[in-house]
Amino acid sequence: MEKKENQSNQQENNSIPSLELNIEMLQKNTKPKKKEYRNLGELISRVTKQEMEELIQKQNTAGREIELAEIPEEYLAKAKKLLSEETTSTITERWANKYKEESSKFWDKFYKSNKDHAFKDRNYFYQALFEELLEKERFKDQERVALLDIGCGTGSTMFPLLRRTKKLDFYGIDLSPKALQLLKENPEFDSERVKNVFVHDITKSDIPDLPEKSFDIVTLIFTLSAIHPDHYVPVFRRLKKMLKPNGVIVFRDYAVYDLSQLRFNQKENKLSENLYVRWTGTLSYFFSTEVIAKIASETEFKLLKNQYTSRQILNRKKCLVMHRIWIEALFENTN
Repeated sequence: MEKKENQSNQQENNSIPSLELNIEMLQKNTKPKKKEYRNLGELISRVTKQEMEELIQKQNTAGREIELAEIPEEYLAKAKKLLSEETTSTITERWANKYKEESSKFWDKFYKSNKDHAFKDRNYFYQALFEELLEKERFKDQERVALLDIGCGTGSTMFPLLRRTKKLDFYGIDLSPKALQLLKENPEFDSERVKNVFVHDITKSDIPDLPEKSFDIVTLIFTLSAIHPDHYVPVFRRLKKMLKPNGVIVFRDYAVYDLSQLRFNQKENKLSENLYVRWTGTLSYFFSTEVIAKIASETEFKLLKNQYTSRQILNRKKCLVMHRIWIEALFENTN
């Protein structure tokens, strides 16, 4: 009886694909089909070269992004219609749990494959998220500001901020050893200003080796979306311990109805509402302002800001106009 049970367990284990094989399966299965591309075509405007140049001149922009005052109603209506179509996930419970609890393995493999080209430097973040905080408001009279970057990766947020201001002392954690190796190999890495970066999974436990109540700013920049929603409240409670009284969490991430969500919304990618797995095995969640408000309420943060931000992305080469939607929030530790 025991022998049969062992054989059964062995067969079950043999039927479970390895991490590498499963990623290969995802790569094959999650490539959008013609139907999905055709649907998304309703949300992507194709214009003539002349119309593209006129749009750029009208908006007085030399770049490829135009900030919008609000999300276009026509786009929202089409996006909501696409997401309302029933999509039943084909991901097994076993693999869904692996994506939730073993994300460090997937992220380390991602960085080993993509190295420092994984994410472009976020040079626009200083003006968009930090300039008022550091120079005009809360920390303008403070000589040194301690910042803890959660999910610092290869430094796509860190290095642009280091270039723009001299008053920040940086600390960072990431669950990928490979990402931190690439970060430290960057020629811009300055050990005098980057005080400490180390491997830690914030979903598993409190942050070790750093004193509590010692940070003015904690950043969550496109990090929380890569974490399973079940971990959000515990993560914010851990971050609250690290903040000084009246310290803040600066948050920016993907929002519901973003174009990338519509690409993911198929059975091979969907885990649950607004939660998807990428072909790399990493997670991607799309936030609403209601979810952000709920997190703040449950963790006793004061929300100073909670809003959508929308941009038109211009592809001059292909003459395409696309809409991207993100969410920005500012959480204050009032304790």
